[in-house]
Amino acid sequence: IVRPLAILSKASTRIQNGELGITVPIRGPDELGRLGNAFSNMSLQLKTLVDKSYKEEIALRDARIQAMQSRINPHFLNNALETINWQARMEESETVTAMVEALSLLLNASMDRGEQHLVPLKDEMKIAEAYFYFVGLRFGDRLSVFQTIQEGLEERLIPRLVIQTLVENAISHGIEPAGGGRILLNIFIQADFLVIEVVNNGKKLSPEDRQRISKLLAEDSDHREHLGIRNVARRLHLLYGEHASLTIGSDAHGETVATLRIPQEVSVQNREASS
Repeated sequence: IVRPLAILSKASTRIQNGELGITVPIRGPDELGRLGNAFSNMSLQLKTLVDKSYKEEIALRDARIQAMQSRINPHFLNNALETINWQARMEESETVTAMVEALSLLLNASMDRGEQHLVPLKDEMKIAEAYFYFVGLRFGDRLSVFQTIQEGLEERLIPRLVIQTLVENAISHGIEPAGGGRILLNIFIQADFLVIEVVNNGKKLSPEDRQRISKLLAEDSDHREHLGIRNVARRLHLLYGEHASLTIGSDAHGETVATLRIPQEVSVQNREASS
């Protein structure tokens, strides 16, 4: 009795000192054996939960860094500010105010002062609309945007900065290479999932593109390109496991479709992680 208790005591001290995941060599059908087995399982589960939480924080940190370095990169920011200055010189109008407010919204979203993993859909849509506003100034009538959002979804929680990332990917790799086009943003409930679709009729996906996307969305991908898309895939896996998915492919018309599928119900653990 004393020896197993001493082993458990020593193992508890090691866990207290940060050595998570250690197990004890105590087995058997008696009370001490069951206690040792329960202790080892608890230690392993604790390590798993801590590792997941750590990876979640790293992924969210990377999302914020990437938002500042890529999505709101210096080139885009300079273009936005130049457009504001040009508009201000040309006229005194409400357009300047709208441009400043849209840029401010994008910057605040990128800096993520709230430290939230999950945010209401309505907040994500504000960010997407601000991005659409600036992209519309850039492309003019060469870009058309259509949104279809099912009613009653405004408060649904989704990972932050996912819609804007999908939209920017469509602009950068579809609309811009084609010199213009159309983007469809569809959000709806299908079975037990909240589905977010971003469709663009710009540059078609080549076989090489499909192969690259497949590698990009792999869980162990270390691609340095398309960081935003890779980060969305990583965060989906961390938050929902195998229950959520991100796919990029072509529809029957050859248009590129990015589809995000999120479980309707968010677990209590994920809600706590987002607070």
